[in-house]
Amino acid sequence: MLWGGFFLIFILVFFPYPLFWVLWIGTLAIFSGQLLRKGIWNPFTAVAEGNWSPALLVAIGSLCNGFFWELWNWVSNANPALPATNPNYWIYDIPYVNVIHIFSEMPLLGYMGYLPFGILVWVVFIWLGALFGFDTALLKDDQGKG
Repeated sequence: MLWGGFFLIFILVFFPYPLFWVLWIGTLAIFSGQLLRKGIWNPFTAVAEGNWSPALLVAIGSLCNGFFWELWNWVSNANPALPATNPNYWIYDIPYVNVIHIFSEMPLLGYMGYLPFGILVWVVFIWLGALFGFDTALLKDDQGKG
């Protein structure tokens, strides 16, 4: 995973438009690969053992959170007739899928980016816990696995 992630990030430099998705997936592969290399539990350790539930639950939870995050973005532009001046308002331009917008900005297929993003945030949290020595177990019965 580690070398695959580095390779993806490398070729992203040369083909940024068709490989826009590599920004999330390549970074996730790099952090997860480093954790696997060090023998530190991460969601992909559970997937390798046949347990998809930690990764799926975090991904689906992130998708639900993203839905409300985009709802918040939609109402942050009070008057759509005027240029957006609210620093909390953002506009998307997602290659190939920039159609069927929900809440005016996020394309329907763009919501799928929240699935790997949520896992990436969790993996970076685990990586930071390993780096700075704090407990990253989300459940008491994890016994320090996560």
